[in-house]
Amino acid sequence: MDRNLAQGDKSPPPAHLSERSQQLWREVVDAGRVSDPEQMALLRTALEARDRADAAREEVERDGMTFTVRGMVRMNPAAKVENDARTLFGRIWASVLRLDYCEGVNGGIDWEAEIARMRAPATGDDADG
Repeated sequence: MDRNLAQGDKSPPPAHLSERSQQLWREVVDAGRVSDPEQMALLRTALEARDRADAAREEVERDGMTFTVRGMVRMNPAAKVENDARTLFGRIWASVLRLDYCEGVNGGIDWEAEIARMRAPATGDDADG
């Protein structure tokens, strides 16, 4: 599979990802935003984290934010899992893959904003001023 990616072939989303994450994978890959094996691995990790956060969120919604053990109120561990997974997703998405993600009406990537960001001159570095 990695050889095909290096040659620019499109890669289908991993089957274990949620349909929502598979759709985002398709949008990113089809737009050519990631193509090499390292970026694909990071995209996969980011979307796995996103799915893990969603699953943890469902658990918190089902079981509650806290629970009581021997008279002591404890935080649901799934709340920390959700937070950690969302943080990982955001860090990979923004810092490593350098993608903007927008939860708009239809969800997905705000490609117009992404293209504008890429075309904009670097701020503070221009000699012209």
